[in-house]
Amino acid sequence: MFYTEVEIPSDLNKISEIEDFAESVMQDCGIGESQKAIIVLPLIEATKNAIVHGNGNHFEKSVRILCQEDSHKITFSVSDQGNGFPFQEVYEEAIAD
Repeated sequence: MFYTEVEIPSDLNKISEIEDFAESVMQDCGIGESQKAIIVLPLIEATKNAIVHGNGNHFEKSVRILCQEDSHKITFSVSDQGNGFPFQEVYEEAIAD
């Protein structure tokens, strides 16, 4: 099993650190360059979403990216320090339409 993580401040200028992190994970797990976009692009977009929508661009908050590899399966998790998403309200509005 392989596990690693990185934490960055809520600053879109720090996004390059996420790409570096993903490339390091790829190298550690033996993933070729041809798979880079499949991993890096969604991870960057999820991190941007966490910074802008989760943390509201508050520099004092951070975003954490966890990576776990087990049995040839890699899982990334992106978490922020925001208040969450009112999914129940959105769901109820969607089904009411």
